[in-house]
Amino acid sequence: GGKFDHADRQFHSLHDTWLACLNASGDVRELTPEFFYLPEFLTNHNGFDLGVRQDGVPVNNVGLPKWAKTPEEFIRIHREALESDYVSENLHHWIDLIFGYKQTGEEAVKAHNVFYYLTYEGAINIDSIQDPVERKSIEQQIYHFGQTPTQLMTKPHPQRFPSKNFLKKDLLNSNVIHQRFVVELKCGKLQFSDLPNPDSIEKFSTIDTQKIITVDENGIIG
Repeated sequence: GGKFDHADRQFHSLHDTWLACLNASGDVRELTPEFFYLPEFLTNHNGFDLGVRQDGVPVNNVGLPKWAKTPEEFIRIHREALESDYVSENLHHWIDLIFGYKQTGEEAVKAHNVFYYLTYEGAINIDSIQDPVERKSIEQQIYHFGQTPTQLMTKPHPQRFPSKNFLKKDLLNSNVIHQRFVVELKCGKLQFSDLPNPDSIEKFSTIDTQKIITVDENGIIG
């Protein structure tokens, strides 16, 4: 306690971390929320002595990609990417890997989504281990390596609809399906607005029960 990890194992470069995750099967990382809102976590503001790596370079501020000049710029662009239509349209693939049908079994193997057996829920019954040394060893492995989430789905998750399919920011310029919820500005002063009573619909054969009824000062029903 009271000491940082070995300098070469600490998070010191986004580029090096990406290469390690991409090429080393045993290097598993989590993209934490801080990557999308907290630029301060990338800077050693307190001047901690984090050690020196084997190549002689001290560990200090996290190395950024070439396209980001500051931690603030990195966080901003990273968040924009997360909120992009491309990510939204492919989000279901990530859900399949983490919580869905590609988490275990043959589909997980095909997707190269296989981890150490102790990380899977129900892989081992800790309470059944009598040897305290063996139990402690397994608990430490699970604690340091992590655990896969509970599998929630066994079928492919549906794709999210792109934002262009949803309500536009300006309701008055939206498509026809949304116009029923908009009071036209060209009509007279609004005197009454209500949902129609189904029992009285027969009096107004052109009125849809799902539309709001409006009456202006000229007695025009809208």
